Amino acid sequence: MKDGLTRSGAVRNPSVDLLKILAFFLVVSVHFTHQAGIGTEIHAGRAMFALDVLFAFGNTCVALFLMATGWVMTNKKLSGSYYRGLIRISVIYVLCSVFCTACKVVLYAYPNTLATYVKQIIHFEGSDYAWYVEMYVCLFLLIPFLNAAYHALDTRKKKTVLIITMLVLTAIPGVLNTFNLSDPSWWASPVSSREYSKIFPTFFTSMYPVTYFFLGSYLREFPPKIKKRWLLLAWLGFGLFGGAYNFWRFRGGNFFWGEFMTNASILVALIAVPFFALITSLDLTRLPGGIKKALSLLSRWTYGAFLVSAIVDMRFYPHFRSWFEGVPKRLLAEPIAVLTVALISLAISAVIDTLYVCAESGIVKLIGRRKKNVSPPAEK
Repeated sequence: MKDGLTRSGAVRNPSVDLLKILAFFLVVSVHFTHQAGIGTEIHAGRAMFALDVLFAFGNTCVALFLMATGWVMTNKKLSGSYYRGLIRISVIYVLCSVFCTACKVVLYAYPNTLATYVKQIIHFEGSDYAWYVEMYVCLFLLIPFLNAAYHALDTRKKKTVLIITMLVLTAIPGVLNTFNLSDPSWWASPVSSREYSKIFPTFFTSMYPVTYFFLGSYLREFPPKIKKRWLLLAWLGFGLFGGAYNFWRFRGGNFFWGEFMTNASILVALIAVPFFALITSLDLTRLPGGIKKALSLLSRWTYGAFLVSAIVDMRFYPHFRSWFEGVPKRLLAEPIAVLTVALISLAISAVIDTLYVCAESGIVKLIGRRKKNVSPPAEK
């Protein structure tokens, strides 16, 4: 494969590779917040506020991956070759699931039968983070049709209306429907009650992957004409606001999963979009070929690394928590934890991906030889 080209011959964008790598580090970062105590400690004080802010930034990881998918696959059309893309997605998932299950059996005497292991893989439970695969496979099957609908809109105005409509249907309800409008005292202590007033329809909130896919397509076609420093400030500002908002919702109590902080929340979109626009606006085409190739490989490995990081978390964090007791100390050691988990996960994913590439290459050569052997003899 020539430097800078994909298998289809399209020019590869190094900034999107960088985006996917950063999104993976955000995956590890948001999982760190759970391991550091965001779900077990009372939300009070500066350390917990900082942990909530860190969570708000890290929680954009899935949105960034989905927007990157929209950016990269916006021109994919319905064809037999398109569906072959499911092969790598499925095989890497199975290999990562086998790795995670084997580690659980060897390290933790995981009691189960082979039939149960197979069932877990089929049910997208082979990795603790395999829910993403289930969601992505469904999105993958829809992409040619989503592209047909998006590109059928012949003006920027119509596409902008599409984006706004999708945000209204999927992202706005998660915030608007999480207030208690019948109890004035609730505003002073939101954690005291989870009885909320529904004021907006929620039927389509689970379609948030489609929203982010369209956003990625839209931002590729119409990149914001905003200076990088303003995009950076917007990302930092919305991230701080999102963290402060979460801290207010949990203040004096414990963490819980609320609709205002899920992937479908408008708060997540507000943080993710300027970061996505900032990174994709970077011109990395002049980087040396070796660096671009490294970015391409790391980007390719993020999928498997996401899945195997579940077992790395399970193995690493019990030691981490014993080394650093209390949220303040764990926050200071966050770069150590994130780098350790991320690099180990990427290394494991690299091995798994190499096995896949070798097997794929072997199968292609075998098929080629068989076709050559069964081809009719040339006419004299």
